[in-house]
Amino acid sequence: MKLQKVTTQEKEDVLSERELNAAELSVQFKNLVREKVKREGVEELLNYLDSTDFFEAPASTRYHLCEAGGLVQHSLNVYENLVKVIEFLKSFDSTIELKEESIVLTALFHDLCKAGKYEKGTRNVKNPDTGKWEQVPVYNYREDAYEIGHGAGSALLLQQYIKLTPEEIQAIVWHMGAFDLSPYSSVSALSKAYSTNILAFALQQADMIATYVTEKE
Repeated sequence: MKLQKVTTQEKEDVLSERELNAAELSVQFKNLVREKVKREGVEELLNYLDSTDFFEAPASTRYHLCEAGGLVQHSLNVYENLVKVIEFLKSFDSTIELKEESIVLTALFHDLCKAGKYEKGTRNVKNPDTGKWEQVPVYNYREDAYEIGHGAGSALLLQQYIKLTPEEIQAIVWHMGAFDLSPYSSVSALSKAYSTNILAFALQQADMIATYVTEKE
């Protein structure tokens, strides 16, 4: 199959469509937070987001939603998945009760610390049609000196604006499961968190469903 040549106008149209979609998602995100979260610090938190690239950043460098606006789209996807996962779990245990604020906060902000962590770059890819190497745009992840894993990093950053419960902190810290174990963590501690905190278990499932199912290309 030959690669089709994309015109400058077509590139601009795609860019405009992505920017419009990202703007719509940011409005949806903010409205959801304002409607469901009534804790002190909400507006300060949203103002912080506006000062970052949270609403324009990708969700990852290559694994899922590696595109402008991917991070906010992923956050909303995880929220929708978390609501469904909790309802599914309730079909097994009707005593499960989780506050809506906790669901919104943990789902929408579980990847908060990814804001400002991606930078645009390029890499060389061989064109299958011409056999020549070409530069294509990519996102690179910029690690900081205080890197502590994005679960813990997100919980720490969110706590600076909104008071979180221990269950919410634990859910965000462990949302990556065994993919984000630190030298001071263990699979045993992870298992204990999931067995005692249903929100932590449900958030991890919602995040994995988004990453490996609903956002799969």
